[in-house]
Amino acid sequence: MRHKIENWIEEIKLIDSLLPTAKDFPTPITAAALLTLRRYGKPALAFWRSYHDQDGAETSAPMQTRNLIRELKWGSGGLNADVTGKILVVFDEWVNDPSGAVSWADVVCKYDGNTVLQLFKAALTKGA
Repeated sequence: MRHKIENWIEEIKLIDSLLPTAKDFPTPITAAALLTLRRYGKPALAFWRSYHDQDGAETSAPMQTRNLIRELKWGSGGLNADVTGKILVVFDEWVNDPSGAVSWADVVCKYDGNTVLQLFKAALTKGA
């Protein structure tokens, strides 16, 4: 199912309020931001603001997201979806404990097709 841009305008405006750059918000990051903002609205903006401003402890979820970007290279759509999925797992950890540290071991342990599919579905189910 294709979504018209009008259906995502509120989320796009929230991302735009951060004054993002293409370097900081490549496709997988933008996709994760759109999905988390769709699901959580303005409260998710705190995560993306911290990510954008590089504000927080190195082990915080927003900084771990930044580390993922530094460590991974992507090019194909499949790999973009993989990176987006991992970021959704990191974000889910942050939602459960915003002040807690996130380790890649936690992300890898929780990263599987069913978990990511559930996170994608939850993100697309606004207010559910």
